[in-house]
Amino acid sequence: MAKNILLSEGLTSIVNDSEAGEENRAKAAQVASSIIKSQRYTTCSVNNLAEWTDAPLFRYAFQGKVHKDFVKEFYIFQVIRDAVASGADPPSYDTADQAFEALSGDIKDQHSLSTAKLHALILYYTWSFIVPFYINKRATGGERSVHWSAIRDSTVKAQRLAMYDLVKTIAADEHVPRAPPGTTLLQFYHFNFDADDEGIRYLLEREFAKQAEQASEGKTASTSSSGVASHFVHAMWTACMLLGRQPHPVSVVCPLRTSEFHLLHKGHGCPEDLLIGNRVVPPLSYASLVSDDTFESSKEYAILCDFTKEPFYVDINVSDVYDVYRATRLASKASAKGDLHDTVRQIYKATSDNGRANFVNTISLAFPALRMSQDRLKPDANDLLAIKTFLPGADLTAIESSGSVLAYTVNKYLAYFEDEISNVKRKIRANITESRALDRGGIKAKTAKGNLPAEVEEPLDIMVRALRTQIWLPIFDSVIAPWMSTISLPQATQAWLGVPQNHAASLLSFANSVGFTKGDYVRLQAVLIVHLAMFRQQVYRDSLLSEYTLEHRDGTAYYKLDMTRSFKTATATNRDSLCHLTAWDLSVYESCLVHALILLRPILTTGTGKSTEHMFLSKTGTTCINQRDVKDACKVLGEHWLGVPELSSHPFRSAWISKYINSGLINTDNELELLAAAVQVSRRTMLEAYMAPSHNNPTCKLARRIRDGGVADLDADEDMEEDVAESSAAAGKPYGVALSKVREPFKPLAAIAVDAHNGNAKEAFGSLVAARKAGRLSSDQQWFQMHVTHFEDKDAGNFDRWFFNKNKKAKRQKTA
Repeated sequence: MAKNILLSEGLTSIVNDSEAGEENRAKAAQVASSIIKSQRYTTCSVNNLAEWTDAPLFRYAFQGKVHKDFVKEFYIFQVIRDAVASGADPPSYDTADQAFEALSGDIKDQHSLSTAKLHALILYYTWSFIVPFYINKRATGGERSVHWSAIRDSTVKAQRLAMYDLVKTIAADEHVPRAPPGTTLLQFYHFNFDADDEGIRYLLEREFAKQAEQASEGKTASTSSSGVASHFVHAMWTACMLLGRQPHPVSVVCPLRTSEFHLLHKGHGCPEDLLIGNRVVPPLSYASLVSDDTFESSKEYAILCDFTKEPFYVDINVSDVYDVYRATRLASKASAKGDLHDTVRQIYKATSDNGRANFVNTISLAFPALRMSQDRLKPDANDLLAIKTFLPGADLTAIESSGSVLAYTVNKYLAYFEDEISNVKRKIRANITESRALDRGGIKAKTAKGNLPAEVEEPLDIMVRALRTQIWLPIFDSVIAPWMSTISLPQATQAWLGVPQNHAASLLSFANSVGFTKGDYVRLQAVLIVHLAMFRQQVYRDSLLSEYTLEHRDGTAYYKLDMTRSFKTATATNRDSLCHLTAWDLSVYESCLVHALILLRPILTTGTGKSTEHMFLSKTGTTCINQRDVKDACKVLGEHWLGVPELSSHPFRSAWISKYINSGLINTDNELELLAAAVQVSRRTMLEAYMAPSHNNPTCKLARRIRDGGVADLDADEDMEEDVAESSAAAGKPYGVALSKVREPFKPLAAIAVDAHNGNAKEAFGSLVAARKAGRLSSDQQWFQMHVTHFEDKDAGNFDRWFFNKNKKAKRQKTA
């Protein structure tokens, strides 16, 4: 659903051509210009790690631009580290870049191979270590939540295998001082896996599940595992590439060392006040215990040397380092002059607490993952002491020389680091809780980012009505109604819903003859997406044709969306909430949209050579829409109808839910529970993450009047000014059941007025109000006098609910 096809010509239009539309587009442009945007800084992604070419040499000249930049970045980091360590002035990035370009081809190839090796190690740990652990031990979804699928692309398989072959050739002494010669790094770290191990299968045979790929089997693709992998790659990149630590997962949990602090501050220009932490001096430096150059290290001893060789800041972890460095790089790209520290601080503080929480949660996964490895079964110092006590004559030479006796001390440090990470997580959770308390539903933040307008309820109503007028009605009036007349069917809603699907070819042929285009079909999809935006995106985006069933009740046809796939909160354990819905009755209007999309579907699918069972189609007609397609549609709607540049599905969902709650129709706890169940969240989550509080509801207005001693509020926007006559009339106005009894006898006369406006009660009400003000109420409209039925000029919504709540059958029979 690309933006250009949404704006293409056809029978329909999604563009707001009114004066308000011009104002909205100008407002959206103004908001977009006011949003502080800096170039996005990205490290290597999970996919980038495997996309090296020219295996097994990995020569620089054969790499693409992205990987050439990785090599150059690796060289710059190394040069700056060496300069800071020697006490010299570190070169600027531009100077180091120029120095790299001056290198010979052979030297560039060496750096290219070194970079590829580090990327291969990060890839290896990601797919064989952290991803399997997360999916098997931490993911909350059941069998219907799919995290991975088999790799079908032979090129991807070959790339993964090439990187694995490279990992197996890396010598331990390339990265670890005093490592035994002739030992590979995987052997030294005891990270070798057998060919049939699940970790190797993840590395060589699996990739992350794609959206909607398993929907036809009643399953859904989970994106949490790919998010964990992405954060882990960033953490390993920070530890190994930026800071130059050992290429081992333990490096991501190690706090910032003093030498690394100087590297970030002096070498990369990071503000030192963003790296203030609790400095801890290790009581013993294990590196100082050995002076013999022939001594051969072990994994445990090498890790302890890294932990204890210098003081560290125990509460500064690699996520903090990444965020500070990222802010520094973004600030330097935004401006090359002056003191950038203020800009760095601004960007750093703008980092989302939720993003930080996800990063820290991923880092903390390394602790249990390391504990769950086979190393936990190796004997440590306690085991050694127990064996000596029970078996004094036992030969413990091999155990003593293996280094595993130091495992207890390694675990002691890891437990210390884990406690500090837990404390960081607690503080982040507190920040998130405070932020939610100050900005319920995140409405202020979404408004600042251009996701929602300051006032959304009225523009949302206008947009929904306009889309019906500009998209659905032209299709019904120009395509559906004329075609129905050719087969002798009445041009009414229920008749349209009764058209069987085997008439699709005939309808499409007629639609093509009157100028119906693919763009019209895509815009029709956008209208239905607007209506379903209150639900989770996966509910409608991945929905299947088979999930839309035509039902009949009391002679009225309508569609039901009956979800057969798993969803995000399916495994939630909120005991204080009602069961989440998985089936929803659609309105008659929404049902008409669904029926039209089903019957006109061949306009996108014919001739593609590939079919899909999903309801919403991409512009090619071969696959279902993805997140980008939904975002493009929302973005166009936001610019033309809401005056915002960055509308997306989640803010859209927040707008709908806030509108429902603040409508005044949902008042009790039970009603809130029912709404939360309908949108598949807990009541608490709905109120915290989706709802915007109403600051001008009747209770707030009443409170202001009471605080002013009961004097009528004179604020013009509150519509509270009443003259003496109105006040006197209102004084005798009945309420509740008494008012219903007064109005009930006039239902037949009200029906005449509503039928005169094609079933639109609000239009009928407006006409009656105008006639009453002008003193021109006819004989059959005298029931609308204020003293008779007590309808005030502002009671359009009350009139609509009063009429249709007692006349449901009439509402269902409304024509398109």
